[in-house]
Amino acid sequence: MTQTTVRAEMAEETAPHPRGVRLTAPAGAPATSSAVPSWVWLLAHLVLIAWVITRVGGFDLFTTVNVPQGAVQVVNTFAAVDHPFHATRAYTLLQSIEHGETLRWISNLQGGYPVEFYPLGFAWLEVGLWALLFGTLPIIAVHKLAVLLVFVLPAVAYWILARADRLSPATSFLGLAALVAVPGKWTQGGYTELVQWGLATNVAGAVAALIAIAALAAWTLRGHRGFLLLAALMSAAAAYTNPRSLLAVAIAALAVLLGGALPGGASSISIRLSRSFGRVAVVGVCALLLAAPELIALMRFRDLYYFVLYQEYANLHAYWQATVQSVSAPVVALAAAGGFIGLVSPRFPAARMAILALIGYMLVTAALANPSNGAGPISQLETPRLMPFQRMLMIYLAAFGVIVAASWLARAIRAPLAAEAAGAIVAVAVLIVFVWPWPGVPASYHGLMPVPTTGNAEFAQFRQAMAVADDAAPAGTAILVIGSPLNGADTMWWHEQMWAPLETDHPLFYDDWLWYWQTQNKGPYDPLQGHAYPEPAQAITRDYFTEHGIGAVVVGEKPGAPGVQPRVAAANSPDLDSVEKGDWDVYTVRNPMPIITDGAISPDAIEIGNQRYRATFDNAVAGEIVVRRNWFPRWTATVNGQPAKIIHRDDGYMAIAAPAGHVVVDVRYGVDAVDWMARALAITGAILLALVVLSPRSMLRRWRMGWMIDQPGSSSAEAQAARN
Repeated sequence: MTQTTVRAEMAEETAPHPRGVRLTAPAGAPATSSAVPSWVWLLAHLVLIAWVITRVGGFDLFTTVNVPQGAVQVVNTFAAVDHPFHATRAYTLLQSIEHGETLRWISNLQGGYPVEFYPLGFAWLEVGLWALLFGTLPIIAVHKLAVLLVFVLPAVAYWILARADRLSPATSFLGLAALVAVPGKWTQGGYTELVQWGLATNVAGAVAALIAIAALAAWTLRGHRGFLLLAALMSAAAAYTNPRSLLAVAIAALAVLLGGALPGGASSISIRLSRSFGRVAVVGVCALLLAAPELIALMRFRDLYYFVLYQEYANLHAYWQATVQSVSAPVVALAAAGGFIGLVSPRFPAARMAILALIGYMLVTAALANPSNGAGPISQLETPRLMPFQRMLMIYLAAFGVIVAASWLARAIRAPLAAEAAGAIVAVAVLIVFVWPWPGVPASYHGLMPVPTTGNAEFAQFRQAMAVADDAAPAGTAILVIGSPLNGADTMWWHEQMWAPLETDHPLFYDDWLWYWQTQNKGPYDPLQGHAYPEPAQAITRDYFTEHGIGAVVVGEKPGAPGVQPRVAAANSPDLDSVEKGDWDVYTVRNPMPIITDGAISPDAIEIGNQRYRATFDNAVAGEIVVRRNWFPRWTATVNGQPAKIIHRDDGYMAIAAPAGHVVVDVRYGVDAVDWMARALAITGAILLALVVLSPRSMLRRWRMGWMIDQPGSSSAEAQAARN
């Protein structure tokens, strides 16, 4: 290879992306035309997004409802299934920031859990969006906007992939239309999973991984450092949003590496492989360093984490059925055609990387589809939850195939507008078929269907009941919330009680919660089978109240619950005193046991914070002080200012040995040396990323070409050319 060849290739890679109507294809390839300026397509994307948000009530954020006390205004946010859990996590994070606290332990769910076991990536997106709106909206209203933002955000990845191949933005417009129109099922990453079921972290993590592969492809092919920055940040965001998304990121990185080395330009395979390896490596190193606090914590404490497997593929046939269901049979066929074009044609290197990532991802998913293959961390993986990333890639490849085929036809008939007109027409047709479905379209494919929201009197009455319970519960006790009255009218409402953190700082327990990380928590359930109480009324007992330090109970109807209805059990309980009756009944516990006790002795003063518990006993009896909060290795304790050992009880809580007399016990959730090391690695990653992105172009080029020097298979002429 000559110096001229290397310099020409470098000039091609680093030249600014062409703007205007004509788009230039990679060197040696025929040109692909765009007869419509990019800004027009950008406007079309925004119009489609605005229409989607309007149709699903995204801008309808408040409503007025009538309650016994009169008309009140309530936030009208998404309320089905997991939405309360995610919206209140964002609320908890925002409250923590406002109190000057770094949220590392969330105490308001069944004894508490470390954030790394259910990381706060999506909650941070909600808080960031709240800040961009200058705090003008309640955080739970922002939750609705954040969900819809994630819903349409794959269009960014589609745009980047299309432009990396110098295709018309009609590609991403068509992909966006299919993305929002085809709903999929509840584990497949579409409207059903994200908006109807509220599984926000799973979909958001997959979206971050999708944007990461698009940016990584663009960085590898074009060398624009903005894409380097985006690829590294999105890869780290995938880890902080949902760690299972790292599987997609890893496979995508291998696909980009392989795709960058395949034929597609004037340079030799050694030059292409070295260039791809260098560019993928710098993104990978920066992303791993940025995500170090999350990844190191997961590795350190992996033996403490347990997840009930609710979903799995029984066999490969079930996996294939889910694949077709996620996008529809026509989209599968178009994706196969688009994937074939991308795989065999060197003209579309970004599409080639996308199809390689899809193939690799599907092979890995198929290998994991047999539950008996699970071992170690893989045994915690529900393979159906891997579908969102696959679904989004398939939709892009289907749109890519349509636009490329239309472009070929447009050149044949010499009609410059034909390809982009075809993209727009097909996009509108997809929306008509799925959003205004024809009679022959199955109900499971009806897109943008209505979703239960908080815009009703029930939500207002529940918040009022929780405010009453917050005032009535003694300091240092928890509140038990049971029931979900609206579950009888709409089964999507069964986690309604998880709006409770909006009205109280007391620790909370529920009869039905979304996720739990260990099996020791005491309650009327089998932790190996599920985390809901089959008969919630069995929790309304003195033993349960004492075990968990319950000071107040908020109970509503539980339609369909076997055994005694919890409201009936509460009304007949000799251990409860009624405070308020309504759609939700509020009770206090007689002679409640606080969260921290010395045997049966209650503290004279008690403070329960999110990450610190403190209690004072004026006349303690020598023995163990019980702290009814979940044990974790990061907790440290002092007794009268001296370090004290924490004992891990068999119910998952903590005990601390203490002397008789005046005792002050202080329990804190700390940061140890390994945590500080992980934080230092994250800071190092940020600095390294900034240096690479902001370094002078000549330095970056010299560093990048250094990967080509003295590589196996490279000639001395190539090495000398690289040095020059």
